[in-house]
Amino acid sequence: SKSYLHDLAANMNRRHRAAQLAGRASVQLHTLLFFSSDDAKEEDAYVLDVDTTTPSASSVGQIDPSFTVMVPRYGIEGRVRLTGLDEKKLRREPDHHRICYMDGDT
Repeated sequence: SKSYLHDLAANMNRRHRAAQLAGRASVQLHTLLFFSSDDAKEEDAYVLDVDTTTPSASSVGQIDPSFTVMVPRYGIEGRVRLTGLDEKKLRREPDHHRICYMDGDT
């Protein structure tokens, strides 16, 4: 009947979605385990985007500067956040897609 097929399709779609989410979570877990070892890994990467958003007075928390990188060898892409930097020594250049940090007294 029509309602039986509707219920069957809804159940199959729900199970398929759950399987997709489980597969993605498994990939995330094993990626985290692989990169959480004590050995430092140095690989070539490409910077895809630089977030030069300036924190406003209305923002609740401080916005850490960040950039998106892609590591072709592992086929992963992620956001790198630069935390704990002195905002006074930080220069954000949105027109040039650049974040500069003045080290020392300059």
